[in-house]
Amino acid sequence: MARYPGATVAGVARGALTSAKAAVNGVATAAVETATLGFHDGPVRLWGVDEEDLAYGYEQPEGAGTVLGQFAIGAGIGRLATMPGRLGKAALMFDAQSNGAQVGHGLRDGDPLQAAGGLAGMGGLLAGAKGALRARKGLSPGSGGRNAPVRAPGRGLASTIGGQPIDAAALARMRAAFERSGGTILQGADIDEYLLWRARQMGASNVGGLTDNAKQILLPTNPLRSAVFEEFIHTAQYRTGKVSRLIDQFGNDEAERLLEIEAAEKLIRNRGSWRLPNDEVRAAINRLRRLRARGGSSP
Repeated sequence: MARYPGATVAGVARGALTSAKAAVNGVATAAVETATLGFHDGPVRLWGVDEEDLAYGYEQPEGAGTVLGQFAIGAGIGRLATMPGRLGKAALMFDAQSNGAQVGHGLRDGDPLQAAGGLAGMGGLLAGAKGALRARKGLSPGSGGRNAPVRAPGRGLASTIGGQPIDAAALARMRAAFERSGGTILQGADIDEYLLWRARQMGASNVGGLTDNAKQILLPTNPLRSAVFEEFIHTAQYRTGKVSRLIDQFGNDEAERLLEIEAAEKLIRNRGSWRLPNDEVRAAINRLRRLRARGGSSP
């Protein structure tokens, strides 16, 4: 049996402790930011952090924990908002308040991008209310139920927003968390070639990523920051059953439009927490406007 020096074992144990603190505090930060509608500023550190933790690179995994916590909480609220009864109404009201708070923050801080993101989200809720009325009146074309198989619109949900490459360490952490839940991120020369082909088929300048089910993401060799976050949003849409539900109601093309609208809204809403550059946020807002201008139904 191999023997390790005491200092090495102590270092490994200390690194594991730092990682555990980062995970717990990251999720706590995401929960508090959600509960306070974004008014809380700064990390929440339920588990004390000292200088040695910082020396072990504590801040990066803490940020990753916050992002993953926000994904999970956001997916949960979105799932609840589609449910009938008081619980669904409460989740929908919370989402509306969150968008309203984002508008207020943007006006207070002189940040037009944040205010525009909140307004975009509020517009989505209003459109969603119209879609719900249409569905209740029997105007939805689909006939699938809760046990219908998951189906992808077209050949999956793709990101076409350009931007800055994501930090390799941040992507590695997100990949590790995704793989622990049974997911796979595919990259390589053949994936690059396929994404270029998809871009030509779509008439887009690029396809920065593609999600075709809850457990698989295709990314180029050097993925862009916004594209990675968008594809994780799409996995949540598959995982919560939203993709199948919208296809049942509205068909493939309209389902794809609605899912991409939701993804753009979430990118804009979480621009600060996910550290998205302003040019990428503007691109997301412009894309959201184009998607809305196409008209159609809403979930």
